[in-house]
Amino acid sequence: MSLKVFHIIFTGCTSFLFLFLGVLSSVRYSESGDIIILLCSISSFGLTVGGIYYGKYFIQKYKHLSNL
Repeated sequence: MSLKVFHIIFTGCTSFLFLFLGVLSSVRYSESGDIIILLCSISSFGLTVGGIYYGKYFIQKYKHLSNL
């Protein structure tokens, strides 16, 4: 597995985990109403968007590299 493929998979998994954490934090916020949990949820969703943006940027920038 090349470094490029590993980087894309790692970025995708990280974005998925941040999305999961954001959803989980949103559910916990709806149950408790704690402001810290809301901030955790908002930051997780922000990091999800940032990870997706970074993944797209990485693919566009390094599309000339081979996958080997």
